[in-house]
This record gives sequence, C-alpha cells and structure tokens, in this order.
Amino acid sequence: MIVTITYKLVLVVIGVGILLFGQGFLHYYLEEILPVYYLGLLLNVFCVSFMTVLVFHPVLAEKIIVAGMDILERLHLMKKKPSRREKFATSMNVYRETAAYLKEHKKVLASVIFITFIQRLALFAVTWTVYLAFRMEGTPMWDVVLLQAVISVSVDMLPLPGGMGISESLFLKYFPSYLYR
Repeated sequence: MIVTITYKLVLVVIGVGILLFGQGFLHYYLEEILPVYYLGLLLNVFCVSFMTVLVFHPVLAEKIIVAGMDILERLHLMKKKPSRREKFATSMNVYRETAAYLKEHKKVLASVIFITFIQRLALFAVTWTVYLAFRMEGTPMWDVVLLQAVISVSVDMLPLPGGMGISESLFLKYFPSYLYR
C-alpha cells in the first residue's frame, strides 16, 4: 500500500506541478485534451487521499468502509457475510501496524518518496532516449519528459479496460508530428 501511495503521490505532485507552473506548456501542447488531463489528475488525487486515510487514519477508514458495507448490504447489493467482516478487521490491523511503523520511521517514508520520484522521472525519460535514438532533435528534453508525465497522469486512474487504447491515443495527440522533425 505504501508503494502504491508513493507511486501515485509522486504522479500527483508532478501533475499538480505542471498544472500550477506549466500553464503555457499545457496550453501549447494539450489545449484540445485538457479535460482528460484534469479528470486523470482529479481521480489520482482522490485515490491518493483515500489510500492515505486508509493507512494513516485506519480508525476513520474503518468507520467509512463499514458504513459503506452496511449500506450495500441494506440495498441487497452485497450479501451479509461475517467472514468478510473478519477479513476486513484483520486487514485493518495490518494498516494500523503500518501506520505505527511509519510514524516512528519517517526517514523511511521520505526515502521511499524520493526514490519513487527519481524512478518516475527515469521512466518518463525513456521516451526522450527513444526520441534521441531515432536521431530526432528540436524539442527540449523536459517537453518530452513532461508530455510523457501528462500521459501517465491522464490515464493512470481512468477506469478503462486495459488502458492501452487511451494511452496510445493520447500519445499520438500529445506527441504531434512537429516533435518528430
């Protein structure tokens, strides 16, 4: 869970950074598809927020999830099973232990976030290395890296089967032919 939170948190930080400091970049490259970017960023923020509450405020998360299960059971969308509640209680104990560990070892969390940030940037830079491998030039490295980051922000949380179609479609939109000169 911590790895997932940090992976998505870094993506959210990059996405919000682009949103706050890259308005010219966004409007230059992405004018037509900004709603997809905003939706992806919003879904990522929601996901990170929910998972953070789950890990760092397990009592609150437990109350929210139990209330949700009660509603689903009353609406007959979910069968009432005591075993489900037991499994849930067991998993919440793991989250409590994780939260206690992280509160005591804040350097571990900071290190994981830093390493994940470097990993994400390295992953986004692969597109730049491929760009160079094809002997292309004319587009700054950060434009290519940030465009790849925008694709990840946009499609990471979209509830589409496979997600490849939307990724490829956005790739073709975000990386127009003028990048390939």
